Amino acid sequence: IGKNGADGAYISLESYPGERAIIDANFTRPYGIYTRQSTYIRISGFEIRNLKAAGTSYGTGIGTYENTDHVIIENNIIHTIFGGGGLPSQGIRLWGQNIIVRNNTVYEIVGSDESMGIQADQVQSTTLQNNLVYLVDKEAIRLICGDTDTVNVVEGNITLHSHVGISINTCRPTTQSTYVRNNFSGWNWGLGVQTKHARNTVVKNNTIVKNGNLGIDLHGNGLVGGDVYYPTVKNNILADNQQAWWMWDSEVFNESVDYNFYQYTTGTLLAAFDWSNAHKLF
Repeated sequence: IGKNGADGAYISLESYPGERAIIDANFTRPYGIYTRQSTYIRISGFEIRNLKAAGTSYGTGIGTYENTDHVIIENNIIHTIFGGGGLPSQGIRLWGQNIIVRNNTVYEIVGSDESMGIQADQVQSTTLQNNLVYLVDKEAIRLICGDTDTVNVVEGNITLHSHVGISINTCRPTTQSTYVRNNFSGWNWGLGVQTKHARNTVVKNNTIVKNGNLGIDLHGNGLVGGDVYYPTVKNNILADNQQAWWMWDSEVFNESVDYNFYQYTTGTLLAAFDWSNAHKLF
């Protein structure tokens, strides 16, 4: 799609009411639907499946590229997308601003250690809401927003059985915040919720259950701008994770952590602030 709609006059690509159109690539092409330099686009009600990375193109169910603006992606089922030839797969890939991704089901995004269920890459003013994402080789949801000073929101999603449930990576607004709220992240073999190289991230009211390594992970890289600044982590439920917390003390600054509920199995680690046993809670 390389066309432009207008405010109040979106270009809609959608299934007929009561039906669900299927785009089945039979593993012969990498893309399902993508937009390029488009504005005011709505994509709704499709099943997109059986894609595979090829040439220099990632396997991608729905993609927005080259500064797409005002896009709504909703009520789609996207699954069985393979990486290949060293390239990853992605259920939904976003690049642009004023994007809403809601009420989609994304699963079986595999074939690379960089495969992502929903990857919002260098986005502004984007909302990822009420999506179900599972069986992803790396991260079910990843949000990257760079240094743009806009509000971005990840809320009401369910992320399961992936390496990482939700990752906030390199989002550094100065006066605004990135919100991770009211999500359920469970049974991931790595991490429940992660924020790294970020500023002003608010992680609130999430339920984080039975993740195989960490419930919540906060860390940076020790470089200027690469650490975690001013995170807020409140009112979360962390239950039966292998370790509830990893908060690397030398890479996290001015944090506000309070009113979280913890349940953990006797003999496991509740929290760690560095590698020293003196800075671990059992």
